[in-house]
Amino acid sequence: MLDEDNSETPYSLGVKYSVAIPPPQNTELKYLPVEVQKAFTQAEKNMTMENCEEPAVIMCRRALEIAIGTQYPHITGKNLKEKIDGLEAQHIIPATMKDWAHEIRSIGNDGAHGLSGVTRADAEAAQAFAAAFLQYCLGLPEEIRQRRAQTNAAGKRTAAADEPVPAEGADFVKA
Repeated sequence: MLDEDNSETPYSLGVKYSVAIPPPQNTELKYLPVEVQKAFTQAEKNMTMENCEEPAVIMCRRALEIAIGTQYPHITGKNLKEKIDGLEAQHIIPATMKDWAHEIRSIGNDGAHGLSGVTRADAEAAQAFAAAFLQYCLGLPEEIRQRRAQTNAAGKRTAAADEPVPAEGADFVKA
């Protein structure tokens, strides 16, 4: 293989190659607010381009921050770290999900401010963590709300029909 300057590496066979970028994942996340969907879609698009890991992780972090700000405005804090901790403190997310959210935040910060940037593996992890977080905190509550509405409209009642579901009152993107 050849280095960027076309010199041979110790393991080269004299063949120049290029890295194939996988197609966009188009993760199917349901019921996201428009602003959150926009940020997450931008992250996915950046992941399809070579050397665009930093903007991808920044947009994953942005999707997380917008999701928390729009869906949980009662969670206060001077920064995203405090807001994530507040989600766990108020039992909206479990400790494991809090850890994932902090991982997205940390990788996003490295992408924005770190001199060495982030690796492709870091960016892929941030994207996967963000998708899981968004589905858990936004998609799943809306699916539960819709199921409860269907059940109540049919005259059936679920055991938890009167319990509140987080993220009420948002404009959602229907997948």
